[in-house]
Amino acid sequence: MTQLERDIHNRLNEMKEIAQRTLKKAQVGISGYRNATALLAMNHEGVLSIFEGCNIELSTSTVIHGERMALFHAILHGFTRPIAIVLATEGKDPVPMCGYCRQDYMYINPQLQIYPLDKEGRIEGIYTLIDTLIKPYMSKGKIDHG
Repeated sequence: MTQLERDIHNRLNEMKEIAQRTLKKAQVGISGYRNATALLAMNHEGVLSIFEGCNIELSTSTVIHGERMALFHAILHGFTRPIAIVLATEGKDPVPMCGYCRQDYMYINPQLQIYPLDKEGRIEGIYTLIDTLIKPYMSKGKIDHG
């Protein structure tokens, strides 16, 4: 196990707690779908820090996903290398990010580790961003051919 893998492992419980706590901050007047994230990111000095994000829906044209909010928050503070992300949803099946959010992270770190939480707050699986096409995001009303 590398030092970075140990660092992720040692911070996972803290990340889970942050993501679950952040769910309460989500504003979901349009979709009713709460999601929140805790992103572990590294700065240019190798320091790691956790950044939270949740979905904010102000209007149908202004929806910000929690994954993007956490990424932008990290970058704003100089933590430009996302390492691992915990995803929490309220009463929904876990999904390892929508395609839109995946694409933002893909530009920066295709090796991002994704940890979706199940309904009970347990890690449902571990995915590497570049490999998530095996479990694609399917929007409402679309047929799942898998």
